[in-house]
Amino acid sequence: MKTIKLTLAYLGEQYSGWQIQPRQPHLKTIQGELQKGLKLLTGEEVQVIGAGRTDAGVNALGQVAAFRTSSSIPCDRYPEALNGILPEDIIVYKGETAGDSFHSIKDAKGKWYRYHIYAGKFPHVFFNKISVHIKQELDFAKMSEAASLFKGVHDFRSFCVSKTEKKTFIRNIKECKISQHQNFIFLDIYGDGFLHNMVRIIAGTLINVGNGKLLPDDIPCIIRAQDRTLAGPTAPARGLCLIKVDYDIKENFFCKAENLDMPPLFY
Repeated sequence: MKTIKLTLAYLGEQYSGWQIQPRQPHLKTIQGELQKGLKLLTGEEVQVIGAGRTDAGVNALGQVAAFRTSSSIPCDRYPEALNGILPEDIIVYKGETAGDSFHSIKDAKGKWYRYHIYAGKFPHVFFNKISVHIKQELDFAKMSEAASLFKGVHDFRSFCVSKTEKKTFIRNIKECKISQHQNFIFLDIYGDGFLHNMVRIIAGTLINVGNGKLLPDDIPCIIRAQDRTLAGPTAPARGLCLIKVDYDIKENFFCKAENLDMPPLFY
């Protein structure tokens, strides 16, 4: 047996999230499609474990997934083989052998998410499916000021779904910044982990700062209150993208990443 690590991207619009729903097996999921494809290739019933259990409609550019197999298929052959089987909105970019103890969730040191906002009079015909259209003008300076206040170790109970089984809400946000390119506004956030809907609630809160419903000074108060009702709405899923998963604690790829101010197609 060996462990194969895959790096893949997908558009989440047509899927009910990453994870197979045992109680609703008819739902189409990224994990389900991968496992069906791998069964055709290997003849085995494998379980694919993804680093991020993205919600329905959420996209990914650098999702990482791993599975155990007895197949003799070389690891670098999986991308081409799978891409000939999978739907066109799921693309596997890399296959490599990982150690037997590798776990795509437990070994992750950090994740980088980006939320896409398009602030223009009309929706953008090409990017409408991966961004959220905001008609009104947004105050970029205030959004940027507010975003920086999320950095650090905080209890993010105010930025999590109300009904959750999580025992701790403390997370370390190492970077949170807003950048702009023409009418696009990007929220880039990197941390050691995220609560359910946390990035989308932060995005919705920052949009409320941009349109004047909240002030940057409100952010620390909302964090301290640990009250979900004080934060902004949960921004739509389609604007969120899992950019990369970090497995090397010595290197913060977010800080070194280039082209953060470029349009969504040019990561």
